[in-house]
Amino acid sequence: MVGKLIIVEGIDGSGKSTLIDGLKYLGIPDYVFNYSYPKEANIFQCGAFAKGEYIASLRIFQQLIARDKVIVTDRFHLGEYAYGLVMRHYPKWFAEKIIEDTENYMINEDNKLKFPIYAIILHSSPSTILKRKGSLKNEYPTTEEELYDIDKYYTVVPTRLKCLHITTDSLQYNNRPDLVLKEAVRWLSS
Repeated sequence: MVGKLIIVEGIDGSGKSTLIDGLKYLGIPDYVFNYSYPKEANIFQCGAFAKGEYIASLRIFQQLIARDKVIVTDRFHLGEYAYGLVMRHYPKWFAEKIIEDTENYMINEDNKLKFPIYAIILHSSPSTILKRKGSLKNEYPTTEEELYDIDKYYTVVPTRLKCLHITTDSLQYNNRPDLVLKEAVRWLSS
């Protein structure tokens, strides 16, 4: 596979890790990155940290992709909108600015991507997530309402990237990770 960045986004329990494991099983990614944030940071420190991490990562990714490496991220900048608004209580303009600044680094003067980037956003209903996880005790997010809100923001995230949205518990995919993987690989190959 030609070098590219594959961003896998979605609410907790939507199937991100399962999809990434499937991609690894197929030998697709050369590298998998996962991002976490300082727990004690205030919202603006957290956002600044995140934006700095994304830009620094993109510099490294660009070098790896030039060598035909495939990189998969378990979440990246789009989560700043969904999780940032609901869990970290960012002002909307702040979350949008993080996405805009990050994507400005991805795009060259001709308004084209500097390298191939694919965003796969997984959705799932909170009731399905609760069945998969058993409960939300000690989880992030902590309520069913927060799950709904986060998933809603993922459907309207302001991005310039081409995105594939998959509802993993829909009738089409019927909680079948193999079908989700097949659709993701088909889309990545197109």
